[in-house]
Amino acid sequence: MCQVSSVNFEDTIVPGAGVEKGDPLGYFFFGGSDIVMLFSKEMNFEMTAQKDEHLNMGQEYGRV
Repeated sequence: MCQVSSVNFEDTIVPGAGVEKGDPLGYFFFGGSDIVMLFSKEMNFEMTAQKDEHLNMGQEYGRV
């Protein structure tokens, strides 16, 4: 999971509120934003990324 669905702040975090180091501010909510790509054999898709390689948006996964 690499996408964050939302950021949820604690109820005490409001404009003008003071916070101390270590106070909880909120948490990320992961909404199941997985990405799945399917290709038929006829497409001749060739995976160019290596196993366990981290890729950023716009980087090549493979070629058709």
